[in-house]
Amino acid sequence: MAAGHVIGLKQESELKWRARFFDVDLGVIECLPLTDAFWSGAVIETVTAVHTEAASPETTRQRLAAST
Repeated sequence: MAAGHVIGLKQESELKWRARFFDVDLGVIECLPLTDAFWSGAVIETVTAVHTEAASPETTRQRLAAST
């Protein structure tokens, strides 16, 4: 739809931009900052271990309370 046309971009956060074509909302585009775009490492760190502990209701309540 927008091929060959100029669209508007409005920055919503550091990584998110809202794209518009006149009064039509084209949605959100997520872009890496230029400093991260050429990073040779992994964008998402690899999971190297899985912890399999049983979650009890008390442990869950404690973790939720600690995170707030």
